[in-house]
Amino acid sequence: MLRSKTVQKLKQLACAALVYGLATAALGAAATCADPASTMLWEVQGAGVEQRGVSVHLLGSIHVGKADFYPLPAVVEHSFQEADTLVFEVDPNAMATPAAMMAIQQRGMLPADRTLDQELDEPTMAALRSLLQQMGLPELLVLHMQPWMVSLTLTSMQVQMLGYDARFGVESYLLQRKPAAVAIAELESFDSQLALMEALDPAVFLKYSLEDFANTTHQMEQLVNAWRCGDHAALAEVLFSTRDTKAALSAADQAAIDQLMYRMFDERNAGMANRIREYLNFGKGDYFVVVGAGHLLGEGSVVDLLQQQGYQVTPVRVQ
Repeated sequence: MLRSKTVQKLKQLACAALVYGLATAALGAAATCADPASTMLWEVQGAGVEQRGVSVHLLGSIHVGKADFYPLPAVVEHSFQEADTLVFEVDPNAMATPAAMMAIQQRGMLPADRTLDQELDEPTMAALRSLLQQMGLPELLVLHMQPWMVSLTLTSMQVQMLGYDARFGVESYLLQRKPAAVAIAELESFDSQLALMEALDPAVFLKYSLEDFANTTHQMEQLVNAWRCGDHAALAEVLFSTRDTKAALSAADQAAIDQLMYRMFDERNAGMANRIREYLNFGKGDYFVVVGAGHLLGEGSVVDLLQQQGYQVTPVRVQ
């Protein structure tokens, strides 16, 4: 019975990781900011948007946190309160449904005749066993999981061990404060995020996730400071450092990273930008769009793609 309850908890954690984002970071104590007026909010204008009575704001979020992170900067809170539609990557309510939990159970587990050590090469399995030992978890708890589910589950557990929780992430905060009349929409779907996990090379995804675990605490501190300061360049540098330092890797590893980054960012960014463009062209009222901050930064980001399509996407500053 104990093992059954623990496995169920792991499945719930993996479900939360999928809904609240594919990469997580935590917020710490407030940093000293080089530009205190900078935020993670953008306003989209141009191409006749204002004449059609439509407005769109984009907020780059971090998906876990603590209760004392709020309120957000006043300009962000004001834009949120003015919204008619609150748009997430995935509707957070989707993770609470029995259908979502059933999908995790069915698609997050290996076939009955397979175990994880049959799916992974020996170095990756050895690295996983070492991490499980460090976290005080028996191998049996993950032995029947798909590699991608192992990665997401351990990431969620590690974040919780560091004292952070998706209940205090930006999405949860906004959802709890949403006026009843405000509609909820989503750019993707819970099923599409599951499909993404299944489409990735599962062993490669887990391999690079395991390599990142050792640096998580330090990376979190960097991500926290950059996000809270609205430092777009610093945040992009941390998030995409793997993509930018491939020169020391083998050709096979370079190709693997390229594929992971393409599927997790570039491909999804294009879909998100197209969906936002539908709001801009055919929507009504004010849209407040909340996505992981990495989707709004750098070349090929949602911001970049909308700019290429003729829209003015301007960072919003504290007045």
